[in-house]
Amino acid sequence: MSCGRFSLCFVVNILIIILVSLLFSFTVLAENLPEKIVIGCLEPLTGAHAVFGTEAKIGMEIAVQHINESGGIQSLGGIPLELVTEDVGEDAMSARLAAESLISKHHPAAVLGLYISRLTTAASEITEREKVILVADALVDGVTCSQSKHAGQICC
Repeated sequence: MSCGRFSLCFVVNILIIILVSLLFSFTVLAENLPEKIVIGCLEPLTGAHAVFGTEAKIGMEIAVQHINESGGIQSLGGIPLELVTEDVGEDAMSARLAAESLISKHHPAAVLGLYISRLTTAASEITEREKVILVADALVDGVTCSQSKHAGQICC
């Protein structure tokens, strides 16, 4: 399996898990449903790991486009998804700042990505504090096996 296909498989699996989580979290009346569901993408888009972050971002964009072209989230009346992105850079401080920026500007239902353990650990402090679901594509047992109520990881 090629790297590109692996990334797409991975991202589609993440989006499926997020969407299932969202289905259980929307307990509002139909007239109070949002116009769109915002999903955050936090990936290293600059620096030494930019190639991996860029691949993951492209995979997320393809998955969101596919879902929207198929009529959005059908169980929620066809609500479309919107992907918003922030570059986490290469260090923990830039990951924290990116998470804070993305959450304060866009109020996503969930955040995907991060790829690097130290970036995931740093950003998870923000997502946990803000009660935003985090699905990391990094293996960070310290985050996902902790008392976190909002973090998970995907292994494909």
